[in-house]
Amino acid sequence: RPMLWIEGSGAPVDVTQCTFSDSAGIGLLYSQGPCLLAPRIADNAVSGCETGIVLDGWRLTRARVAGNSVDRCGIGIELRCTNPELERNRLVANTGHPLKLVGGASPSCRFNTVEGNAQQCVLISGEILGRATLGPRQSLGLPFLVATDLGIAPGGELTLQPGPIVEFPYRERLWG
Repeated sequence: RPMLWIEGSGAPVDVTQCTFSDSAGIGLLYSQGPCLLAPRIADNAVSGCETGIVLDGWRLTRARVAGNSVDRCGIGIELRCTNPELERNRLVANTGHPLKLVGGASPSCRFNTVEGNAQQCVLISGEILGRATLGPRQSLGLPFLVATDLGIAPGGELTLQPGPIVEFPYRERLWG
């Protein structure tokens, strides 16, 4: 269970200058309603949670995740079907991946600090229903690691831009 779960529609709720620590679940879960424009998650400290910050939903339009410090979590930030701006976050010493992109999430990443994580790569997973892009702006300067459950639905599209490395950790047949 999340320590703070924001779900709904209408005006966005900004989450700023909060501390979330030592949870067996998610520190902060921000979930879509019919339409949430420009929510801001900024200057928070998240530590020791299974997953630090989760943004869930393609209707989270123009979300901004900035200036947060996420450490000692399993996953630092998980984005599900949303394309926020990730800027000036510190993703340090997490026990898993610093960033997980699910269902075609394609954030715009700038000026983030990513170091000392157990898995120094961006995990991508889930089913891509629309258009998704993986390139230098989404990579945090790290390679992408394709999870075994990554799929592209009929009508879905995944664009791989030049630059980042994409790793496949299994030796199974790939269908396309």
